[in-house]
Parts: sequence; structure tokens; C-alpha cells
Amino acid sequence: MAAVRPQSVDLAPDGPSVPSPAPQPLRRRRGVLLTAAVLGLVLLAAGIAYWLHARGRVSTDDAFIEARIIHISPKVGGQIVELDVTDNQRVRAGDVLLRIDPRDYEASAQQARAQVRAAEVEAQRARTDAQRVNALF
Repeated sequence: MAAVRPQSVDLAPDGPSVPSPAPQPLRRRRGVLLTAAVLGLVLLAAGIAYWLHARGRVSTDDAFIEARIIHISPKVGGQIVELDVTDNQRVRAGDVLLRIDPRDYEASAQQARAQVRAAEVEAQRARTDAQRVNALF
């Protein structure tokens, strides 16, 4: 019997290898869709966050506010030790706006009381002198 020689099989491709077109576009399409979905969610979250932050604010570059502005001044001068209001805060009559350091006024009051006592002593001395003069004449 004649020996049959096996044919040699060439496993190397004849031309440049071309990947199968189906899997590559499917992977690419999934990546694009996933990226678009994530980007959409990020934009949606940013929009909601901005809306929650800015929903109570109105902005304009040509606005007028109708309000009464009152200029105040204290009856006495002094150093402010406590400020109970902020700029443009709404206040009502009788609200405490600030506190002035009372040490200067306490010292002035003590000095005035001392002057009153000195005047009383001087008045008593004058009465005593007047009685003495009347007793001599």
C-alpha cells in the first residue's frame, strides 16, 4: 500500500490579521454609553445642587429695594463693647442695637456725687459761718 503523506497545513494567515468587527464596536458602544450615562448623572446632580443652593436667591444687576433707612446716633458718646445688629438687619423700635462701655459714665457719676457732697459740706460750712457772724453782731 502506498503511504499517504499528510498535506502540510499552513496555519499562518495569508494577509494581515483583521479582528472580528462585531466585538470591538459592541465594547466601544458600551463604553460610550456608560460614559454618557455617568456624565449625564453628574450634570443632573450638579444642576440639582445648584438649584437647591440658589433657589431662594434672586440676582440682578439693576435692583432697587424699597425700605426706610434711618440714621441713628447715640445720646452719649463712648466705646462700643457689644454690637447686637448686622448691616441691613431689620430692627424695631426698642430693640437694643449696641452697648456702650459704662465705666466712663460710672466714673463721671461718682465724680458728680463727690462734687455734690463737697457742695453740701461747703453749704453747711457757709451756714455755720453765717450763724457765727449773726451771733457776733
